[in-house]
Amino acid sequence: EKAPQQFRDGKAIQQGGLRGAICVAVVKVLRLLPESRTHLRLPHVIGTVCNALRTREQSARDATRKALAEISRTLGPYYLSFVLGEVNRALQRGYQRHVAGASIVGILEAMEPGGFIEGEQLVPSLPLILEVFAMELSGEVAEEKEIEAIGGETGGGENKRA
Repeated sequence: EKAPQQFRDGKAIQQGGLRGAICVAVVKVLRLLPESRTHLRLPHVIGTVCNALRTREQSARDATRKALAEISRTLGPYYLSFVLGEVNRALQRGYQRHVAGASIVGILEAMEPGGFIEGEQLVPSLPLILEVFAMELSGEVAEEKEIEAIGGETGGGENKRA
């Protein structure tokens, strides 16, 4: 049985639950394929997971963030810049900017335990990380966070400030 779809801007957006464990498993299988095949299929999987972060349902976003963090750990530091870029591209408007910041922090926190990622491995991702964090601290996103209603509605950025 298919999940209902909502049409917006001519694109069908799946409504309903993203199966995070399945996405993680797909990425693990993709890692076993030749690198050319992995590069071909990986953007679709990562894009699907990042698009699932658009939901306004907090529990669904949390589960998706957890899956995205596990995918990032599975892929390793080589793909970090790509994953962070996809998060940033998928979450461009309004409350989504708060969610993007919280998601990027979550991914970085997931990569950190046990020295999984080191300073030089962050270099390719630094411009994107700094852009998101600058918006979180002093841009439009920071201004929106000052409004109490945003924190209550989204749940994406009320507890963590990048």
